[in-house]
Amino acid sequence: MGVYNIYAIGGWHVELGKFEVSFKNMETDIKIFPEKSLLKLQDFYKNEKIKKIFSVIVNKGGEYEINFIHQNSIILKKYGFPLSYFLNKIDSKEIEILIKRN
Repeated sequence: MGVYNIYAIGGWHVELGKFEVSFKNMETDIKIFPEKSLLKLQDFYKNEKIKKIFSVIVNKGGEYEINFIHQNSIILKKYGFPLSYFLNKIDSKEIEILIKRN
């Protein structure tokens, strides 16, 4: 139970497209969909750039299955504006996601 933040690892320019994350409670089959982060905070995690993309409140403890939906539509670039328009994006297969309890 608690508030969890979801980050994209590897860059500071993120375009989500249709990318979504869902948490499914394995006991009740109830799905929770995180909300897009209004303040897309950027930070470092293990010397990697991270960008906050979602936040979710989990009210019931238990075991959850995490699903990534339309993961090929997320675009992540190492640098923010304006450099992001000139530099290549990170391949969606190489993007890592960090889920951190607040």
